[in-house]
Amino acid sequence: MASYREGPAYGYMRAFREAARALAGAELAAMLEEDLHALQDLGIDRLGDERLRLRQRYLSVNHPIATEVVGWLDGADTVDDWVEEA
Repeated sequence: MASYREGPAYGYMRAFREAARALAGAELAAMLEEDLHALQDLGIDRLGDERLRLRQRYLSVNHPIATEVVGWLDGADTVDDWVEEA
C-alpha cells in the first residue's frame, strides 16, 4: 500500500522498518532487518548452514511472526517447482 500511496517517494527499507516495528516490535524487527538478506534474497534453498542458525535464533522468540519464520525455515509455505496455471 505504501508504494502506491507514496509513489516515487516510496522507500523500501523505510516501509519495511515501519511495518516490521508495528507488527513485530522493535527487538524482533531489528532481527528481521539484520537477517533480511538471508530470509528474502537468498531463498530457502541457498541458506545452507545458515538455515539452522536462523531457525535456532527465531525459535527462541515468543512471537507469531518468529513462529512463522521458523515454519518457513522448516519448509512450510515454500514454493517448489512453481508452474503458472493457464
